[in-house]
Amino acid sequence: MSGNTDIPQTPVPYVSHDNPTDQELVNWLRELGATDDAVNQFVEEEYTLYNVLHDITKDDLKSLRLRGGELCRIWKAVQARICGKTT
Repeated sequence: MSGNTDIPQTPVPYVSHDNPTDQELVNWLRELGATDDAVNQFVEEEYTLYNVLHDITKDDLKSLRLRGGELCRIWKAVQARICGKTT
C-alpha cells in the first residue's frame, strides 16, 4: 500500500475499540427510529442508556447535531421516562 490518505474509510456502525458500545442504548434509539448517523453520534460520545435517561439535557442532545425530528423524538422519550410513561 502506498499510504494514500485520500481513500475514504467506511465507518463500522456502533463500534468503539476503546470502550464497549451500550447495546441497550443502540436498541432503544433504533426503537425510536434514529438513523445510523444519530446512533453513531451517541456511541462516539460514549453515552449509555442510563446517561441518556438520567443525565442528558436537551442542550446535550442539540450538541450532537441531531436533526429536528430525531431530537424531538428522543427528547420526548427521555421526558416520558422521567415522568414514568413508556414509549
